[in-house]
Amino acid sequence: MTSFESRLRLVEEVDFHGVFTAEEFAAYRSAFIKYDENKSGALEVFELNRMYEDRGETRTNMQLRQLIREADPEAIDGISYKSFLTIIAKDKKGISKSALGGIFVELLQRVEAKQHTTNTSIGRKANIFEQQAAGQANDNIDETNIKRQRDARREQETRKREAAARLKKEEEEAAVREAERKRKVAEGLARLKANING
Repeated sequence: MTSFESRLRLVEEVDFHGVFTAEEFAAYRSAFIKYDENKSGALEVFELNRMYEDRGETRTNMQLRQLIREADPEAIDGISYKSFLTIIAKDKKGISKSALGGIFVELLQRVEAKQHTTNTSIGRKANIFEQQAAGQANDNIDETNIKRQRDARREQETRKREAAARLKKEEEEAAVREAERKRKVAEGLARLKANING
């Protein structure tokens, strides 16, 4: 199992425990992995475009971005796996009928149909081989993404430490200034008292 697939399984366990069956998760994960070509963890505009092309339809990038915003208003670059599963769950429950939900459900029906047609021993071996080859290709992409994410986290942690150090220094300087102000006030009061008494 690739680290990319592990991240998808984590979303399933944490956010959708008990919502779908193991078989449904496997089908949804398979479809998501198939179309998330760059393994970014989100179905981006060009990947959604491929989904539509597989259905024999075309959409403009602007239409696809609009569909993404309708499906997930917080989405920046695409539909995350969590949003993907949320759309399917809402569509299945009849809570929301989005354009993407219908496409996702239709694609999943095609994936399930394909899995049923590969139940011969030759089909299963070919399917396993395809999955292994895809997994090996994805590992290189995953490693690059993991390194980028790790570097970004390190940079963010460094910025946080620097900001904390600056804040601490500013607080120390403010404390010194306040102590100096209090000392001057106390000296002024002592002189005033001495002038009054003396």
